[in-house]
Amino acid sequence: MPGLAFFAPGKPQAVYFTNSGSPQAPTSATLKRYNVQTKATETIISLPATWIYDAQLSRDGLWILLNASVQNRSALQLVRIDGQHLQTLYCTPAGANVQSLPFAGTTSTQWSPDQQYITFVSGLDQGTPSVFLLTLKSGRLDTLLQGSSSSEVAYLPRTWQDDTHIILTSMHPHSDAPPADLYLLDIKNGTEQSEQKLQRILTTNELCWDFDSSSDASQLFVNHCQQQGSAPGSGRIDLFSPIGSNHPKTIFSSTQLAISHIRTITYGKTDALLFSAYNTIVGVSTEHSQDGLWLVRTDGSQLRRLTSYPYINLNAFGQYPWSNVSRDGQYYAVAPNSSPAGRSVMVGSLNGGPLTQVAIQSSDIAEVFLVGWTAM
Repeated sequence: MPGLAFFAPGKPQAVYFTNSGSPQAPTSATLKRYNVQTKATETIISLPATWIYDAQLSRDGLWILLNASVQNRSALQLVRIDGQHLQTLYCTPAGANVQSLPFAGTTSTQWSPDQQYITFVSGLDQGTPSVFLLTLKSGRLDTLLQGSSSSEVAYLPRTWQDDTHIILTSMHPHSDAPPADLYLLDIKNGTEQSEQKLQRILTTNELCWDFDSSSDASQLFVNHCQQQGSAPGSGRIDLFSPIGSNHPKTIFSSTQLAISHIRTITYGKTDALLFSAYNTIVGVSTEHSQDGLWLVRTDGSQLRRLTSYPYINLNAFGQYPWSNVSRDGQYYAVAPNSSPAGRSVMVGSLNGGPLTQVAIQSSDIAEVFLVGWTAM
């Protein structure tokens, strides 16, 4: 992973990818970056016969991790932000896949903050989902949590709490039940860990909820929402301090906002919470006057609406601050499902104002997704 000569972090750039063709017959996948100040778009790299399922940016903003299908083989790849040094880190055996499951909130492929490890799930389609750990320095692959065909529960990495702890969510692979409960896995406890070594840090059976941890990894923010059919939904944000405590404190509540997703960001010199509100029930005429993207302090004060644009989706692949907010804390990017036009990537200012559409699905682009922010 050689550095980039004369790299000096400068202008904020939003990184995204597009897929063309179909997952079964991909034409190409393209990584691009958009400069919010010059409004210029540059192609990082175009990959023939490739379909990208998910992608993440490294902490230093220099590298992009790809979970992709390359010539019908599931592979983890790495490419530098300038499109150089494309390399395959891991390729699954024939018939196996690195699972990409963004319905759980974010995908199960997660890169550690210190850029040393990648964790992912494989074996879900074979009925034996296991959590694996890939060490980048050596290329060694270990099984962190061994799956069993007799188990009714699978565990999916959601995000790294710090350099050695992974937050997992549990799910029932063969049911329609939503992801439930959060667990902490410590990689210092070794490989081939059993479920008994997991620390449960949250229990829930709700349909609409999400979480993120504070920047110092000591606190957990959990949002709950009730989506209603003919009136604005309601929601609240609870603080668990320390993580795993049984006595949450409600720091924000609303009878108007159905809070669907939440992320911790750095705004100014302190943590703040970015959250999306979306009031919907399938088949029911709903009222969306409070939908959009909102910003609030971690003590529940200074609530501010950033945009009323509907269908706001935060980054589906990562929960780090740079997944949604520029590294200078001035801009944000979202990936709305702007039906009926299709999915798009949009950027805006944390000081407010209109959104700028960066990319959108079209007749020759099957998918477009946000990766995160770098600065060049």
